[in-house]
This record gives sequence, C-alpha cells and structure tokens, in this order.
Amino acid sequence: MGWWPVKICVLLNLVCLIGYSMIDAVVAGQMLSAVSPNGSLTVEVGIVITAVVTWLVTTFGIKIFHHYERSAVPLLDPSMSNISRYAWIPQSIVLLILAGTAGPKFDIHSASTVTGATLAGNRLTFFSICLSSAITYAPGAADFLVYCDPKIASRWKVFGATLTGLTLSFVFTFVLGTGLASGLQNDPVWAAAGTGTGALVVAGYDGLGNFGKFCAVIAALGLIANMVPPTYSSGIDFQILGRYPARVPRYLWNTLAVIIFAVCALAGRNSLSEIFTNFLALMGYCESIFIV
Repeated sequence: MGWWPVKICVLLNLVCLIGYSMIDAVVAGQMLSAVSPNGSLTVEVGIVITAVVTWLVTTFGIKIFHHYERSAVPLLDPSMSNISRYAWIPQSIVLLILAGTAGPKFDIHSASTVTGATLAGNRLTFFSICLSSAITYAPGAADFLVYCDPKIASRWKVFGATLTGLTLSFVFTFVLGTGLASGLQNDPVWAAAGTGTGALVVAGYDGLGNFGKFCAVIAALGLIANMVPPTYSSGIDFQILGRYPARVPRYLWNTLAVIIFAVCALAGRNSLSEIFTNFLALMGYCESIFIV
C-alpha cells in the first residue's frame, strides 16, 4: 500500500485494539461493582481499577505476563516447552462453575419469535458478530509470535494452534453468553441485571453466595488479562505510524492507550450493548480485509 496509505490500516488496528480494551474495561467494571456489597464500588471506580492494573502489567510486568498467558508457544516450538501456561486454568474453572449453576435456567425450549428468512438473517448476523470478535486477534500475531523459531513453528502449526485455541474458547463462552441472555425473561434477578452487562455474569453465580462472588471476581480478573495483550500491542502500532513516533518509548504509547480506553469506557459505560454490536461489526469487516 505504500508508506502513507498503510497508516490507515495501522490506525484501524489501533481502534480495534484500544476499542476491545474499552469494552472489557466496562464489563469488568460492571462485574466488580455488582460483586461489591450494595454496589458500594461504582462501575466508574471498577473501570479505573481495571485500567490501572492493565497499565501496571503492560508497563512493568509484561515478561511475567508472557509466562502466565503464553499457552501456544510450547505447542509451536517444543524447545520452549518449559514456559508456564496457566491463564486458561482459573478462567476455565469459574466458567465451568457458571455453566453448572446457571445452566438449568437457560431457556432452550421457547420458540423463536421470527421465522424464515428473518430467522436465518438473524442467525447469520449473530454468527458474523461472533466471528468479528475472534478474528481481531489476527493482527496481534506478529507481536506475540516473535518468540517462535520460524524453522520450527511453520505456518500450518501457527494456523492450527490459533484456530484450535480460539475455537474452543470462543464457542464455550458464546454458548454461555447466549444461555444467560435466554434466561433473562424467566429469572427476575437476571432481568434486573440486564442483558449485555457484566452484572448478568455475576447474576449467573447468584445461587452460590459468597463463593459465587469470588468466582465473579476471578472472571473479572480474566477480563483484565484479556486487556493486556491488545494494550501492549498498541504500543508498536503507534510506533509504526512514523519515524518520530518510533522514537517514543513503547511504555509511553501503552500509557496513552490506557488513558484513551479508560476515558472512552467511562463515557460509554451506559451504552455498552450498542457500542459492542456496532464496534464488532465494523472491526470484523476491517479485519476480514486484512486477513484476505
């Protein structure tokens, strides 16, 4: 595309990376607020907490974070099999608990309110939005696979590991999200939490008391772990914008990214569902072009 036109792709990718962090910050803030006694911790404070923790990790603890979350590298490069890979364990446990306690309230019997082409269109739209969420990880591959020996980690290994990891994680969480949404009309507690909010996830643990709140906090911390990679990768995107931005230390760009998504999260905290749907659809369209 050339030196200047390619900046458009970089800017779009920055919007994607920072935008996802914004969405995660809102959901994590809502979850922390819902867990606090009588809502004593507001959503705004929860967002600030998640932003600060994200900034601390991306600025001072990224090496430790790599050891915590880098799960595909040993599969791609056996010489690095001593690398820890723990991030998926606590999240899988609390999500399985959520499935167990909330699953009986999932509504799998009610008939759809639409039929025919409208039903097919709605399903295709939902699938497209789900796909948009997954494929936005593609541009980050260049930043997080630099540890792999290209002679060992072939393209097919990278493709297979990425597809398997994303499919297993996304399908499971999408099913949980759909199930929670389906039970809104049958459970007053879920209905009060509202669709498309972190409070609904907390409501799914409602029958477990304090242990359920603990699980919700672990899930919220998982969202913070999901905010670190895009925030960290945004630093190199800022540097790619030109020779002068490249001279600015990466941690300063990461700091700017945290400020941007924190401010946007605070401003859009009450319109998350609308932002989420529109944003994912837009970014999925852009990422599809990049991948093709």
